[in-house]
Amino acid sequence: MKEKEKTKKILQHLVQSKEFLICNALKISIGTNTPKGGNISHGGITLFTLVNEFGTDWNTEVTKRNGVIRSIEDPTEIAIILYGDSEAETFLKCLKYAVEVLEKQMFENLRSRKKDEISGSGVKDGLVH
Repeated sequence: MKEKEKTKKILQHLVQSKEFLICNALKISIGTNTPKGGNISHGGITLFTLVNEFGTDWNTEVTKRNGVIRSIEDPTEIAIILYGDSEAETFLKCLKYAVEVLEKQMFENLRSRKKDEISGSGVKDGLVH
């Protein structure tokens, strides 16, 4: 049995899933049994999975400790499995930070685009933008 399947079985009653649809569809499944009081020897596991339901343009790269890079173009599913309490907590902090940055950048990008559209021609300094 693959590691992800073993993890899903352990967390089966804790994993929650939701699909998000815009012009593509991504399904997220996430769950944890942490905190358990320490590292993997205490049994703490966190699962984070994204599934391309349809239309998602994406690629993944994984760099191993020896520096070897594995690239996967157009994967169907991406899973991250974390072992231990600290790993779950730092992953949560990373996800919160990612949300902050993306929301801020997307808002600023949209505002900038709207400002350019309002300013008229899209020509600045003699260059078409």
